[in-house]
Amino acid sequence: MSIKQLGGVFGRNPTFNDVTIEGTLTFDGDIDINSDLKIDGNLEVTGTSTLTGGAYLGGTGASHLLNDYETGTFTTTVTPQTSGTITLFSSVNLLSYTKIGDVVTMFGSVAVQSVSSPVGTFVVVALPFTAINLAESAGQATAAITLYDHSAGTYTPYGSYVNEGTNDLTIYIDASTLAANDRIHISLSYKV
Repeated sequence: MSIKQLGGVFGRNPTFNDVTIEGTLTFDGDIDINSDLKIDGNLEVTGTSTLTGGAYLGGTGASHLLNDYETGTFTTTVTPQTSGTITLFSSVNLLSYTKIGDVVTMFGSVAVQSVSSPVGTFVVVALPFTAINLAESAGQATAAITLYDHSAGTYTPYGSYVNEGTNDLTIYIDASTLAANDRIHISLSYKV
């Protein structure tokens, strides 16, 4: 390996102004870069890397910046459209999600513990993040929803959509048909 250095100070904590490296450069410790680092070729990271400002993918500018990644679970609720209540089992009311940039993908199922006079042509499931609100409904999303009817032992798919500008997933299940031990299975991706 050869290092060509134009200015800077060598020593225990060297500083460099302009450096060209031909070959392989290996570091055992931290590297602090206070300006731009330009790599013409491939960058291979074999350990853990932290990018606090994000990474540009496929270009420059805000539309190419990936600066958010998060995974987790959240406790959700199910609410009838008009009135009444739907209570979920506290042991089966978590949904999992992964948020990459402005897209949230979530999965899971919830189980009904009890109902009290639920009324409405649909039910609303709370989401972990507020959906984007775009012109011409460009932020609308739909979910894959299946209801397991415990008493009948059947699975039925249902229509749904994410309300833009809210954290609501509307499912077109007649609220009055839900009963104890029914399960709602959800798979959804939407923009935030």
